[in-house]
Amino acid sequence: RKAVIEQKINNLRGILQIEKFVPKREGLVIMLRELETEQKLNELEADLEKYAFENGLKLNQELKKEILIGLTVSKEKYGEYYCPCRVLPQSQEERRGYICPCPEGMKELEEQGSCYCGLFVKENLK
Repeated sequence: RKAVIEQKINNLRGILQIEKFVPKREGLVIMLRELETEQKLNELEADLEKYAFENGLKLNQELKKEILIGLTVSKEKYGEYYCPCRVLPQSQEERRGYICPCPEGMKELEEQGSCYCGLFVKENLK
């Protein structure tokens, strides 16, 4: 059990880019933070699943987890769910076009069957 907890803490350190050593007494805080992050991921997934369903799309099950993590990190870092697969412009105004689901990604979806990062795919694609 201790090894599982340590692995989860190490995974969380990687996701949140925690570089300094965290004392054991702070491990509980990190585990609580991990549960909070997991809850955010679940909520985001539900919202994106709903969006996909309402628009005749599907979420790519093979890439979903990694992209959801990228979106969550973006939300914590920048305050919005920016597409994790694109380089963000410096201007806050220009960044608006990169909030997932981004307009550019929806154009790509129509043309290619999936958005740039591959999170959204047309329902008829396998």
